[in-house]
Amino acid sequence: MTENVIYNANDSVSNDNPGTFKLKVDKTDKGYKQLITGMEMTPRQKFDLNDSYESVGTGDSTALDGAWKMVKTYWVKGTDTSYSTGTEFKTYFSGYVIWGHTYKDSLNKTHTGIGFGKFTLTGNKVKESMSASTYSEVRGHDFDIDIEMSGSDGFTQTMNNADSSRSVEMYERLKK
Repeated sequence: MTENVIYNANDSVSNDNPGTFKLKVDKTDKGYKQLITGMEMTPRQKFDLNDSYESVGTGDSTALDGAWKMVKTYWVKGTDTSYSTGTEFKTYFSGYVIWGHTYKDSLNKTHTGIGFGKFTLTGNKVKESMSASTYSEVRGHDFDIDIEMSGSDGFTQTMNNADSSRSVEMYERLKK
């Protein structure tokens, strides 16, 4: 199997062209194991990655299941709207959600963050219960998010914040 990595970020460094890797994947009774040999994330630093995974999840699927890339984001507070740039990928599958993003602050320094947890979709509302994150204010918290689907390949999420502002993010489904 070949893995084409489309984006890679680590702390204050991001890379839009990080590479392609050959994977050896074997199914196990509880999931699968994979081996990637000769990975090179930085010049002249090669390593092998050997992982084992156990299947988890509800087995249920939703309209959100899949991999998504954020294409637009902005904040609204009162009559003010602030647009932001950054890169975010989000994946929903079988009751779980994971996301990773990078953004630049006012000093043009790049920051990277991730989050992982469970989700439930009921009508046009998703609840993300984040069990892990690089952000302490996200880790261990639930987030109620309004979702508006744009066909099967797009959605807009809106989060109402405690300060009466709201953040809006638009996503497109990643294609094979």
